[in-house]
Amino acid sequence: KKTKAKKNKNKARDERRFVLVQLREEAERLQFTLDQLQSIRSKLPKGKDHSNHKTTAQDVGVPAVWQEICARQLQRRMNAERENIQLKLQLEKEKELANSLAKLLYRRKTPKSQGPEVQKHTRRTDIPSGYIERMAAFIFEELLAGVEELNHQVEELCHQVDGVVEISSSFPAVQRPLLRDGVKGREEKLLDTRVLPFSMQATGDAWWHNWHLHRGRNIEQTAGDMVVERFGLDMSDFNANSSVASYGQQILKRGVEDRRIVFVWNAYMEPFVFENERISGLYFLEQCLVLIEPDRDGGESSSCMSTCYVITPYVLDPKLRDDPKTGALIDFFVGSLFSTIKGRCEMVEDMLFDQALE
Repeated sequence: KKTKAKKNKNKARDERRFVLVQLREEAERLQFTLDQLQSIRSKLPKGKDHSNHKTTAQDVGVPAVWQEICARQLQRRMNAERENIQLKLQLEKEKELANSLAKLLYRRKTPKSQGPEVQKHTRRTDIPSGYIERMAAFIFEELLAGVEELNHQVEELCHQVDGVVEISSSFPAVQRPLLRDGVKGREEKLLDTRVLPFSMQATGDAWWHNWHLHRGRNIEQTAGDMVVERFGLDMSDFNANSSVASYGQQILKRGVEDRRIVFVWNAYMEPFVFENERISGLYFLEQCLVLIEPDRDGGESSSCMSTCYVITPYVLDPKLRDDPKTGALIDFFVGSLFSTIKGRCEMVEDMLFDQALE
């Protein structure tokens, strides 16, 4: 296996050190020349008569004209050295600017320019033919059952609590393996709560609109407040130079009430290519709940949008559990989807502010 060449992290410092050594050597040469000229000048007698001065200089073997030439040459050389230093510094600044522009152009499709999510990109792709019909009906039935069960739990909780419902780390998640002999991995949960200076209805409409913008082309069913879809998903991490291609199915249900808007969805994700290699025996279950309610302090003019996202890996082949590549794939997959969910919340917020500025 070929070993990758290690990148020199101190390259810029080494280059500056090399330039500094060159400048010091050149300064020593110039100082030596200056000392010689000063030594010659000190041997000349001081006098107001220029002709006398010239004669004495000729007596010591150094004509005055050569002194002037040497002085001019020394001044030109010093000016050239200063100009070279300025040009080198300008070149370094231009290189840094070019590198910054290259990175900016490389990352121009990312929605944000700050934070760790800047290097991650997710886009929808076509579904491979071998995955289009594989257990699709069965998976949709199980996903729908999970959506209905979670939606029922949310309704019971809303009736029990008077006022705004708060999502916490103890909020129930309804997940069970869809395929037999699936070994459940570690469940990961993401919580996001933000107060927006917009009404509950405006926030709910923006979230629904953003979902449809992100949605794929292969829609199985869209009836009112329910969306059933399947899609291909391509995830890339530019920092890690890794990518994952996956097949997905999901069901989303929206519930609009007087005091709250609820979005619930279940998703099944199966990666089939990781780092340009075919993989199998691993799938993920996603479940997300979004509650949009009037803010208890801001009244009807502001709203609270809370998101609870849960993702769980399931391994079908026991041998894969101890494979380091499986752990790397799970970490990559979970991290990318967490970034996507965070980005979706921020996009809803940006969409509302853009509408307010129009």
